[in-house]
Amino acid sequence: MQIHGHRLGPEQREFLAGCKYLFWWESPDLLMAQPEKTLAKAMNEAAWEDWQRIEALFSPVLLKDVLGKSAFGEFHAGMWNYWHKRLNPDLQFSDIPPMPKRFADSPIEDGQAFWLNSREQI
Repeated sequence: MQIHGHRLGPEQREFLAGCKYLFWWESPDLLMAQPEKTLAKAMNEAAWEDWQRIEALFSPVLLKDVLGKSAFGEFHAGMWNYWHKRLNPDLQFSDIPPMPKRFADSPIEDGQAFWLNSREQI
């Protein structure tokens, strides 16, 4: 199992499987099938003790990668700022990148708006 090319060890996989208590409505199979989404959700929704465990289990490079590739709605503003400052202590608040935005782009396909992460290239 990998997240954005980073191979996960047994303790990391066990942590992600244990996130079921945070996301009780999700199937365990889905949590494990999308480990990058599960980790982003845990970074956003978990408690302080879980964040400490996340930092102990996952490298700063991996956490920055998850944060940098997150999609619209995966982080609340406070957690977006927290993780940027936590992973980049010298970063000024004014230098924190904007959160991903969702926007409708033309053309409209099949009557549905085409939603993109604002950082994606068309």
